[in-house]
Amino acid sequence: MILDYEKAKEKLLNSFDLSCQQFFAQNGYILESAYSELLSDNIKQAKTLAKQIKDEDMRAHWLIFMISLIDGNVQE
Repeated sequence: MILDYEKAKEKLLNSFDLSCQQFFAQNGYILESAYSELLSDNIKQAKTLAKQIKDEDMRAHWLIFMISLIDGNVQE
């Protein structure tokens, strides 16, 4: 089990696996959880999470935009 943010982030960036996704979800890292959901093909959940923090983090706006590209529904 991953216990450190930096290790979880490195795993997410280099070789996504379920352990980093669980770490982010269990420790309240909403943005990282959203990107993990996207990588797991859970697009609806990724969008839901990103919308929770879109007013606090510009990176969430980028994720929502990427999801709109995937969905073929670009509005922004």
